[in-house]
Amino acid sequence: MPACKDITDPDGVGSGKVRCGLVDISAAGLKFQVGIGGVADADFMEYEQIAAENLPVSQKVHLKWEDAVFYGRHWLLGPVIAHLDMERHPAVTQRSFVLSVAENSAGYFPAFNENHFIFNFFLPRFNLRFKSDEEIINSATIFSIPPVNSIYELKNMVTYKVDRGNSGFWKFIIPKFKIEKCNIKLLEIKNIQLTYNVISETDNDVSFDFTAVNNTSNLKLR
Repeated sequence: MPACKDITDPDGVGSGKVRCGLVDISAAGLKFQVGIGGVADADFMEYEQIAAENLPVSQKVHLKWEDAVFYGRHWLLGPVIAHLDMERHPAVTQRSFVLSVAENSAGYFPAFNENHFIFNFFLPRFNLRFKSDEEIINSATIFSIPPVNSIYELKNMVTYKVDRGNSGFWKFIIPKFKIEKCNIKLLEIKNIQLTYNVISETDNDVSFDFTAVNNTSNLKLR
């Protein structure tokens, strides 16, 4: 892996979509709100080669979420990382679907989208990993695919318990946490140049930082 890599187009001006949101968590008798951002990738299992506007209006279309990762930070919790559990998630994601709720046959949208995930969480500051046997289920009414600007709301509170493989003092202080609320919105970004610099790398973890440059206003975010 190179020490520094540009992940936008060759002209240095990229565009893409990012999911951002707020997560309300209760842990150790306290409540936290964590801002998160990340990316996710899904496919239509039966209609991979069909444009979204041409999906069959009268049918429920199933989704398969291939990958998803979110990063956040809280002043007390430190970094918060969520990623799909790739061993358990594939059996769950098949319950995700999109269903047209259009009142006429002129088009597929608006539609109702419900998603099913199995996420794992990692708190690097405390070296704690958390798992849950419960699904995270969210849903939204969408007006396009990708569903830009639609707000997804959590349908069920989910309890996470510290993974049995954790060791150390902090697993007794934060043995579990509960996600009480989570709203996610898909946003489109344009004219952004993204580069990342690898700080350290092991068999299990990679540490890196991102630099984002807004090529329109020349505003630099770190």
